[in-house]
Amino acid sequence: MKNMLTTKDDVNLCLLSYRTTPMPWCGHSPAELLMGRQLRTQVPRVQEQFIPEWSYLKELRKQHKAYKGKQADYYDASHWVSERPDLGVGSEVWVTNLDDKREPTRGVVSSQAEMPRSYVVHTPSGPLRRNSQHLKPVPEERTAPEEPIPENGQPPRVPVSTNTNQLPSVRSPVLT
Repeated sequence: MKNMLTTKDDVNLCLLSYRTTPMPWCGHSPAELLMGRQLRTQVPRVQEQFIPEWSYLKELRKQHKAYKGKQADYYDASHWVSERPDLGVGSEVWVTNLDDKREPTRGVVSSQAEMPRSYVVHTPSGPLRRNSQHLKPVPEERTAPEEPIPENGQPPRVPVSTNTNQLPSVRSPVLT
């Protein structure tokens, strides 16, 4: 397009040729999509091509939606896009302070805000509204599984070997 504008004398002819060139994803030109017919150019055409026709619109919308979905998939794959977990009311989160990003504060989600992906969080300094990108769920603390306590109340005894003369047997490789 840039080359056409610099080499040709008539800018309107350049724009006309651009607007009548079919797009690769749908096979129709921008002017044809707008007006429902092909425009007259310097290339000779049959007269029936200039009668408006909108029969392809349903198919075109379906192709356009598929094309946009494919673009979104490529973008998401190349930018490591992932779904954020939905934070329920009462869940504990780390809140990133906007002033000092190194010092997160602990808070509890009290409700979902009107804005998309935003939550109202109660912190020690008061309630805040934060976007979900500033909230990280607090991981659940893992506790050691409780072993049953024996009837006598004493922990179970683990046998310890006191014989230090015995070393584990190690077979040396046989070289041939």
